[in-house]
Amino acid sequence: MSASSKFIHYLLTLLNFNPKNASAILRCLQTILLLIAISKNNANIQKIIAFENGFDRILVIIKDEGYSDGGPVVEDCLHLFLNLLRNNNSNLTFFREGKKIFEVRILSVYSIDQQIILFLPCRELYQ
Repeated sequence: MSASSKFIHYLLTLLNFNPKNASAILRCLQTILLLIAISKNNANIQKIIAFENGFDRILVIIKDEGYSDGGPVVEDCLHLFLNLLRNNNSNLTFFREGKKIFEVRILSVYSIDQQIILFLPCRELYQ
């Protein structure tokens, strides 16, 4: 495992979201912002995040935050999703084939002319 893989793995372990622990919330939010920054234009880092169960961890945060009612936290998670999927065919295929959309049932991803569109339904649909 390379140093960058170990670092990404460590960052993803910090995404354990506990709404009752203020320091855990802050650490999680800072980690999301850091992942957004380092994954923006780096296909290798995007792949590492995807294959280290990054999609699953992000989806848990979105769910815990109340889906579309989650505000800035969900917005940041969706931004990270876009970074991981935009212009990265292997991650897009991994996401689709992993049936993450259907397992969690909160997201629909469409690719239209190389543009990725994410749809996030309201929390009421899943209560």
